[in-house]
Amino acid sequence: AAGLWSGQTDEKEMGFSYEIVDKVLHLYYDKHLTADIIEKELSAYDTETIEKILNMAAKNAFKQQAPYKFKRLT
Repeated sequence: AAGLWSGQTDEKEMGFSYEIVDKVLHLYYDKHLTADIIEKELSAYDTETIEKILNMAAKNAFKQQAPYKFKRLT
């Protein structure tokens, strides 16, 4: 999270607002839409921003997985 210096915010560091992030991720993860369809649905936003958000999500997907599986001892 940002905040290492005065005036620093996550949105400024990313270059886009959480509002657009929420919209893109909702369409991608909840609605299971492709990047092309998302770009058409959110045509008010530039393609580069949408692609950057999806790339960030892909690079961080491992954070949504458990680090290991439990093995049942019987």
